[in-house]
Amino acid sequence: MSDHAAAIKALNPSWQQTMLRVKDYKKSLSFYQDTMGMTLIDILRFPEFKFDLYFLATLPKDEPYSLTPGTDEAHKYLWSMKGTTLELTHNYGTEDDASQKVKP
Repeated sequence: MSDHAAAIKALNPSWQQTMLRVKDYKKSLSFYQDTMGMTLIDILRFPEFKFDLYFLATLPKDEPYSLTPGTDEAHKYLWSMKGTTLELTHNYGTEDDASQKVKP
């Protein structure tokens, strides 16, 4: 094993997130929370760049989650948690963009 490969293995990397762009974040959050049973872990807002990120995860049933998304505590939990998150990316204005309509 090369030194580079050994160094990467020592870091114990994991798949932390996968991202989907969403047009209507409210409908998307409702679907993933209410239908899929996921938990909203954190929200990162970037108004200067006109987008927000919503992180959801499927937590073990015996793992309660009481942090408020968007807080420093939720940020720390997000970047240290085990498991994979779904990142929903909402770009401002796409909800009104006719070119973004889903075609049947």
